[in-house]
Amino acid sequence: MNLCRHNDGKVAGKAATMLWVLWKNRNNWIWNHEKDNRQQLGRLEMNLWHEWEAVQVANSSGGQQVQQVPSAWQPPPQGKFNCNVDAGIHEAAKKTSAGWCVRDYRGRFVLGGSSWIHGKCSTNEGEALALLEAMKEM
Repeated sequence: MNLCRHNDGKVAGKAATMLWVLWKNRNNWIWNHEKDNRQQLGRLEMNLWHEWEAVQVANSSGGQQVQQVPSAWQPPPQGKFNCNVDAGIHEAAKKTSAGWCVRDYRGRFVLGGSSWIHGKCSTNEGEALALLEAMKEM
């Protein structure tokens, strides 16, 4: 509480973000026996904080689109896979495109695919459907 009382919102927000990242990592260890290292946790906290700041800027500027902060691709642990997904909204066609790419711990391509979804989805829904398709293929 002293951290929040004696510092500005940015310091308190970064601390809250780090606590959330640590709590999530702790739960992942307890339930899945997997945990991230310090560097991964630090990058995750930083990316989440920058994304949160970008949303605040977008909200304060009347909801204008703000580019996401790019983050470097990180390989998964050996024996695991990384699945990147993306979705695009095509207003005129009333369709959503979804794509996915699975890579191994060395960054080598394993499997990928794309599809059209009839009807307009949100970006999150399109990306979730792309992830579902990837899981069906794996």
